[in-house]
Amino acid sequence: MIKKIAGTFSTKFIGAIINLIVVILTTRYLGAEGKGETSLIIANITLIILLNNFVGGTALVYLVPRLKTILVLIPSYLWALFSCGVGTSLLYSFQLVEPQMVVHTFFLSILFAFFSIHQMVLMGKQEIKWHNILFLIQIIITAFVLIFFFILQKNAQVYTFIFAIYGAYGFSLFCSFLIIFKQYSAFQLSELKNSFKQTFSYGFVAQISSIISFFNYRLSYYLLDSWISKSSVGVYSTGVSIAEATWMLSKSIALVQYSKIANETDEKKSIQLTNSLTKLSFWTAFMIVGVLIFIPSIVYEFIFGKEFGQINEVIWSLSIGILSISYSTTFLHYFSGKGKYRVVNIATSIAFGITILFSYLLLPKYGIIGAGITTSIAYFAQSVFLFFIYKKET
Repeated sequence: MIKKIAGTFSTKFIGAIINLIVVILTTRYLGAEGKGETSLIIANITLIILLNNFVGGTALVYLVPRLKTILVLIPSYLWALFSCGVGTSLLYSFQLVEPQMVVHTFFLSILFAFFSIHQMVLMGKQEIKWHNILFLIQIIITAFVLIFFFILQKNAQVYTFIFAIYGAYGFSLFCSFLIIFKQYSAFQLSELKNSFKQTFSYGFVAQISSIISFFNYRLSYYLLDSWISKSSVGVYSTGVSIAEATWMLSKSIALVQYSKIANETDEKKSIQLTNSLTKLSFWTAFMIVGVLIFIPSIVYEFIFGKEFGQINEVIWSLSIGILSISYSTTFLHYFSGKGKYRVVNIATSIAFGITILFSYLLLPKYGIIGAGITTSIAYFAQSVFLFFIYKKET
């Protein structure tokens, strides 16, 4: 268990360093507006993946130990193709995707969806090592392509970023196919029918919280773009990227914890595991945030460019939210691992309601700082709710 957490944390740490390089490259060579544009592209694809995850999402981690792998994959693949087409069409109809980006959004969302499905299957099999390796491959290729084109070829544009994503996810997806299909189990049509029912049933309930969480995370991007500017999205999203890096250990713990609890039959062991990991997750984040908030603006300007001096203020505004998520993420994954998605849905819904209310109260007046404060209030409320429910049930 400790070995898996350490391995996952090491992977996340290396990934965070490489991702920082990617962020620096995009901010330095594309500017605040270009960074905002790339952030919105990724946000749109992520939004489509949320639709895909009604079948191919986190519920697969729970179902994989209980069904044949192929029976989980077939419904997930078919739904992915359908959901990516529908999702892209909806985004275009609501003018969230520019006409020249429609085709790219569709094909990139398919790559993201298939890769995400394979990552969930690997978690369900407790193949954490391969899950981590594939994550690292994807981010390394992204950085390598950007360095090659931005620095060596002097070709810095948003389409170069898109090309890098194609290469990274395309190659990672190919590798994941080889890993997952090294063994194949025969199945009957009656089994497939049952698997469709279970993947849709569990997937739908589990994915409600993921969709709500997405808007808790990223609603501010769209509101800042609509009410202020793409440049504000660029600055805020960069601050969010740095702040969320503090979740490296929390995410590492949660990933291994979720996989473990989904396969665990002893309730006492699940509770003991969650209690220990909650403390570790919170205090690690506390120390990292304590360092980040005291880094002066001039350092961020030196690293990312003069347009990004407000990053320090963004991190301050997000600090309570970061600590809240670091504390409660183990509770979320405890309930998810037990298949108790209703609790997770209520928690994220509380946060979403607060996000909507305070976004309209704070964003128009305080801009990116208002967005950060809104996020902190929402995450804190979610954390308090999860704490009391977890305490009551355990």
